Amino acid sequence: MADLSERGVKGGEEEIKKLAEYRLFLEEKVRELEEQVELYRGLLKVIDERLKQLSFVPATEMPVAEEVRPLRRQKDGFVMANAYIKRDEVVIIPAQGVTLYVTTPPFKSFFLGKVLDGM
Repeated sequence: MADLSERGVKGGEEEIKKLAEYRLFLEEKVRELEEQVELYRGLLKVIDERLKQLSFVPATEMPVAEEVRPLRRQKDGFVMANAYIKRDEVVIIPAQGVTLYVTTPPFKSFFLGKVLDGM
């Protein structure tokens, strides 16, 4: 009987050691991941600041227009861009945070194909 209880204690001690090792391992991993998250947050902050600098257009550089028309998405009225209209020129500037690609099917087929070709 004493033999069985000694095995139980030894088995319990081994399990405690293993669990303590696992805990230390996980604590170290959590610290490493928290450091990575901090680094990523710092990188995001730098990128956001640079994007603000690059996308800001001073008022002196804005096109002078006879008329300014917001170009809205039909389904929800979201302003996608502003059209600065002069007598012989139209300048379209995407709204902040909007990225347009000329390869996008509605842009290519409608705007390039029907609007600009028709001019």
